[in-house]
Amino acid sequence: GVKLKMQDLIFTEKTKNTYIVRFFHNKPWHYGRKFLEQYFTYFSPQFLLFQSWEKLRYFTPEQGIFYFTLAFFFYLGLAKLIISKKDFEKSFLLFLLLFAPFPAGLTVVESPNPHRAFFMIVPTSIIVSLGVQQILSLKNKILKNLLLSVSTLFLIFEFIYFRHQYSVHFDYFSAFYRNDGQKEASYLLQDLQKKYDKVYISSAKAMSWYYLFYSKNFDKNLIGRFGLDAKIKNVGNIYFVEPNCPSQMKILPERKPTDKIVIIDRPECESNLKDYKLVKTFTGKNFLLKYKVLVPKTRNKTKATNIIAH
Repeated sequence: GVKLKMQDLIFTEKTKNTYIVRFFHNKPWHYGRKFLEQYFTYFSPQFLLFQSWEKLRYFTPEQGIFYFTLAFFFYLGLAKLIISKKDFEKSFLLFLLLFAPFPAGLTVVESPNPHRAFFMIVPTSIIVSLGVQQILSLKNKILKNLLLSVSTLFLIFEFIYFRHQYSVHFDYFSAFYRNDGQKEASYLLQDLQKKYDKVYISSAKAMSWYYLFYSKNFDKNLIGRFGLDAKIKNVGNIYFVEPNCPSQMKILPERKPTDKIVIIDRPECESNLKDYKLVKTFTGKNFLLKYKVLVPKTRNKTKATNIIAH
């Protein structure tokens, strides 16, 4: 987005003097600012303590990559390192700490991303240990034992809290981004294909691959039939259609008036309940993301086989 933002600023300049425009709006300046913006996010409290992932499919709710207890020891160790007289050790550790997120700062997609700053683990672990050492070296035993006891109890609480957030809430918050419900849809498709002539479902989110995997269909004759994004026209009487909401299609493909059909709309769909009857809903981990199973309504007995799907 840097190039587009730079062009916007250039086009809205009041002067026509190109030298002035280039002085304020040039690639080194704007790309340099973007790099620094990305780079410093890896040292921000928001990233370290509160929410470390930009992409919701990875992050644990209300959790950074640091516990608050470890952050306390880290900043204590960092202060010790800075005032240390051991110049080589100080320079080496600070260099590692500052250089580790450098590659991550060069990227913008799904940023900040702990995977790209993985090597920050080495210097931060050493600096945290320096902070612990500072507590252990206190001569006042009462203060030392008090700090160690409080830190230990708080660290245990933070660990339990993290496990709770991960085991209870992670699936719910990441459900949409992890194609939640498609496993359940795959099992339901296996049942519906036996009861109906045609089954229609959206091809979005590699739905065909989910179906083939969970139905254990590894037919080699399917080779070469797939297009981009795992798109395939049909597998038997199951049709994977392009729109997310098959109920909104005016005419369903490959359909005869006499066919007994059923369709599945994705959770984000505003299903067409004028022409379809809702017979079932199902969800994955997130009970708010409901898939809808619909069949055409019978308008009257004489037109029962002449329903147009809208």
